[in-house]
Amino acid sequence: MSDAPARIGPYEVEGRLGAGGMGETYLALRRGPGGFEQRVCLKRIRPEVAQDAELVRQFMAEARIMARLRHATIAQVLDFGEDDGQYYLALELIEGMDLRELLLGRPPLDADTLLHVALQLTAALDVAHRADGGAVIHRDVSTSNVLVSREGEIKLTDFGIARSLDGPVHTRSGVIKGKVPYLAPEYARTGRFDIRSDLFSLGVTLYECARGERPYDGATDIDTFERAASGEHVALSDACPTLPAALTACIERLIDPDPDRRPGSAADLLEALEAMPPPGPRARRALAEDVRRLGRPRVVESARRPTPAELAAPVPGQQSIPAPETRPQAGTPAASRTGRIRGPWVALSIALTLAMVALVVALQQREPALTHEVVPEPSPAATPAAPEPADDASPPVEPEPVVVLPEGRSADDDAQHEQPTAPARLEVVVLPFGEVTVNGRPRGTSPVALRLPPGAHRITARNGDRTFQKQVTLEAGERRRVVLK
Repeated sequence: MSDAPARIGPYEVEGRLGAGGMGETYLALRRGPGGFEQRVCLKRIRPEVAQDAELVRQFMAEARIMARLRHATIAQVLDFGEDDGQYYLALELIEGMDLRELLLGRPPLDADTLLHVALQLTAALDVAHRADGGAVIHRDVSTSNVLVSREGEIKLTDFGIARSLDGPVHTRSGVIKGKVPYLAPEYARTGRFDIRSDLFSLGVTLYECARGERPYDGATDIDTFERAASGEHVALSDACPTLPAALTACIERLIDPDPDRRPGSAADLLEALEAMPPPGPRARRALAEDVRRLGRPRVVESARRPTPAELAAPVPGQQSIPAPETRPQAGTPAASRTGRIRGPWVALSIALTLAMVALVVALQQREPALTHEVVPEPSPAATPAAPEPADDASPPVEPEPVVVLPEGRSADDDAQHEQPTAPARLEVVVLPFGEVTVNGRPRGTSPVALRLPPGAHRITARNGDRTFQKQVTLEAGERRRVVLK
């Protein structure tokens, strides 16, 4: 992780909000005449990959798209600029947390609160789908891309992989983008999308809010794709019988695998939702109370050394969430606020606390949207040995796994056959499909299950004109699943 800079353009950096493989966000302050101060969420591509022309192109496209969308339910762009050859994006700073974090800390939403969330998100999509210059398809509607403020406001954010319908309406094979459990079946299968694909993702999000789990979660990404394509799930009316029938019917229409059976537009859905008894003001207040109760300190990593007075001060009970980036999951331990330690133990106590918090944050951070890849969400039904993250793609007809036993020594395997140890088990998955080669030997079409001697192995997969490569080192008796991007 790169060090937090002291300044980016006209903004003073106060601390890091989030970081991942490609992007990072900061809490930043812009000063002006007469004591003017404005705090923002500042987003940029990490310096290590800032020369990647494709990432820069996507980052600039995100800035242009978000600047076109002006609505209270969409996180707003405040500024876009360049500093020392690097582009940055200043976004509205929202005090609160994302919807996924909120759901982890409270029971599923009641009918009024669910309807409030549904109305706000549908209004956001309606604005995006009717944007001047061409409909904007979000392509990544999910609970982690919905922010809830300390006032109970709902904000749709992270248009990093959005696409305008005034351009192509499909992506290259094997480069489907989004989070697997929320992907519309037609998008995952063919790479084609339209406004109804966003509505499917919205339906999965609302189903998750109502039940506490997503409708099509399977043990693997392929299983999830197949469930979504077949419509196999627990009916929301059965899972949540106390919800109004009209509301459950709307959500069930949204998650229908056939796009022709979904609402034709966000405007149509909004009309159906507005025909229901409106949610009372208590719904928004309840969300605000939960955010304040579950909130945490705003800065993940300070960009400057705190003063002694700041070290002695209690940690503020709030958090600022960067609109396009990911945050640590709910439940991050906070330092104790009781008692006072004096003398030479202060420095030691602070150092240990900061080290523990940094470790927890590092383990719990999620990859930001600048990766522009499928980000599999944890499945409630998954076993502790969860699948590795994988790119999304159309679900292939899964063949029987090809199990290959060691067939004697080869130039690549000599070192591994030196001693009689238990073989390792390796599963290679290429999404949507691919021909797999291990150590230069063809192993069949993905998914492929192999028994290999312990040691280093080279994996290559080909999907059309795309080639994937990975080197793995296996321990004796180890079980490893590799998903190639």
